Amino acid sequence: VIELLLTSLTHNITTTSSLFLRSSARISFFLTKQLFRHPILPIFSQMASIANVDNEFTTSPEDIAAAASMRVGTTDIDALENKDNNFPEKNSSIIEFPSVQIDIGVFKYVLIEAINPKTNSPEYLVRGDLQARYHRDAAQETTFSLVCNGWPYKVLGGGRIKHIADIKEILVYGQSYGFPWEGEFRHDVTVGVLQQAYPDYSITFSNEGY
Repeated sequence: VIELLLTSLTHNITTTSSLFLRSSARISFFLTKQLFRHPILPIFSQMASIANVDNEFTTSPEDIAAAASMRVGTTDIDALENKDNNFPEKNSSIIEFPSVQIDIGVFKYVLIEAINPKTNSPEYLVRGDLQARYHRDAAQETTFSLVCNGWPYKVLGGGRIKHIADIKEILVYGQSYGFPWEGEFRHDVTVGVLQQAYPDYSITFSNEGY
């Protein structure tokens, strides 16, 4: 009799445990299914996507300070040589600078106003570099060369350029924290310069975005 009772008790415990495990699995599956249907998940997914686009570099205090130091260019080479003994000698001949130097893809860009020492008139230069981590990286090579060749300059601001060569479209947008626009955005000026370099392109701009 005792053996029969123990056998019956063991069977009941096994059956109950099995039912509990199956119920737990069903509940877990149901909750997981409902969770992934929740409307807030796409929002979190979108936020994560934006935060990690192209491993984007964000502006730092060091970057802002470095950009501020190169925003306005001087032609006082003697003063610069006192700061840096490796600074090259000033070029005695007047060279010309191409108005546009940009890559294909999405990248940071700057708009530079430079004074041609030969004509004493302003010229606008657009520089965009796919490899630029910060906006100052897109400006540095040109601003250095401008000073070496006696061209005073000012970086007016910056943003981003989306250049799709296959369909001949360019979108200019956003802003630069390193070179913030003073007053109104000047993307319209950038578009005018780009349009001369790419006359068969459709070129538009937006003041939105970063």
